[in-house]
Amino acid sequence: MKELTHRWFSATVSCIALGLSGLSYCNSRETRLGARAWLALPPIIQSYPPLVAGQSPTTAIIIKNYGQTIAQNIYSGTGAAIVEPDKFKPYYPAPQTTGTGAVGPGETLSVGPSRMFRPITQDLYDDIYQGRKRLFIFGQILYEDVFKISHSTEWCLQYFPEGQAVAFCNGYNTLK
Repeated sequence: MKELTHRWFSATVSCIALGLSGLSYCNSRETRLGARAWLALPPIIQSYPPLVAGQSPTTAIIIKNYGQTIAQNIYSGTGAAIVEPDKFKPYYPAPQTTGTGAVGPGETLSVGPSRMFRPITQDLYDDIYQGRKRLFIFGQILYEDVFKISHSTEWCLQYFPEGQAVAFCNGYNTLK
């Protein structure tokens, strides 16, 4: 991130120094990369309501803009699966509109709560709490930066019943 910030700052200073004659340089890929919006989930372990047999779990996520400019036309989709940990592979549901036009630098956007799937049976509940299966929550965020370039963020969280917490999966977390 430090290198990226340095490149963005250097390119921005160069653009200011070049003025209008350097407009084509100022629209370069390197400048856009440093100045664009970057949407992701904050890198924290969040508490999560306990699972209850016979009830449908719900989820809500927080999206943060780590970039230097606004993210706009934001859509997100969320999915969930309860499977054996070594058999998990996310699928990304068709994104739905979040109802927001833009998220500025450093700002967050809450998405949800949404019901993930049918009620959890007692057998699934027992499998999760005994470690035979794990609850995975995953999704995709689609958005445009101020340069009208489309980007996506794919994310994956897993539920740990012993601490009633969620943490990032070992894979399936990408910024594009």
